[in-house]
Amino acid sequence: MLRAQLVRLRDLVKAGGSAVDPSAPTAIDRLTSRLEDLAHRALAGGDVAGELAGFDAEATTLERDLIVSTARRKDLAQDRSRGQVERDALVARAPAVRELAARCADKIAGAPRLAVPDPTTLGPVPEDRAALDPYLERLALVRAALDTVEAAYGGPLAEREDLRGVVKAFQAKAIAARVAERPELLAAWEQVKAILWSAPCDLAAGRDAVATYVAHVRAATGPAPATPAPSPGPITDDLPITPPAPAATRPPITDDGPIAPPTAPPAPSAAPTAPTRDDA
Repeated sequence: MLRAQLVRLRDLVKAGGSAVDPSAPTAIDRLTSRLEDLAHRALAGGDVAGELAGFDAEATTLERDLIVSTARRKDLAQDRSRGQVERDALVARAPAVRELAARCADKIAGAPRLAVPDPTTLGPVPEDRAALDPYLERLALVRAALDTVEAAYGGPLAEREDLRGVVKAFQAKAIAARVAERPELLAAWEQVKAILWSAPCDLAAGRDAVATYVAHVRAATGPAPATPAPSPGPITDDLPITPPAPAATRPPITDDGPIAPPTAPPAPSAAPTAPTRDDA
């Protein structure tokens, strides 16, 4: 059993590779020599029971420590590798952010004024755990600072490109509708071009100029409002039905004889005359 324990210890060293504590092989060799000595003495009739119990305890402790230290060294190696990759990425990224900051300051009026961090000032990745953990924290801060600076300088340049895209789209719409040569559209286009295609660009003025041009294009190309047709009133069952007007009555037609022509109305009677003298 004790020899099997020594075999497990050597297997742990072999599997751990560079992550194993360098002093572990020496300790295993010492335990191997001690076990051989105990075996020879036991064969010679010596009492080694107490020493064997101590040997077993020492080998068990070494196995446990070897497992723990190997795991810690593997974690350290992984964290160092991660830190190296992160540092290399930040060092490679920083020049592009500096170039972006310079371009924004040249092209945009009122550009931000932020310093671009330099990851090389952090130095190489530490070897030990006590120094590595704070180093990884500083790497995270540098990465966050680069993100902030990149967004601050890249945002205005991206907005300028967005405004250019919008106004070009509406210019194409005006050309397609054959209204781009109207005086108000030409004037609005020249105003937009003078702002967005010059440096440094005033983004606030550019927004207003684009809004003006868009409004002119919409006014010139929008459909004329249609006159709404009068809507019929609601149809309900509550309205009274007006009966049709009665037709003119005519005399009935019979087979009893000829129809007598209508008689003329009687002539009016003569006005009474005044009595004469002889009638008195």
